[in-house]
Amino acid sequence: MVEELNNKIEDYRIQLQDQQSKVGSTT
Repeated sequence: MVEELNNKIEDYRIQLQDQQSKVGSTT
């Protein structure tokens, strides 16, 4: 269960970084 939560958190962080990098490249 903890591992599942960690995977979700990691996925969320990756998505967040991806969004930030896209925003950074557009500005």
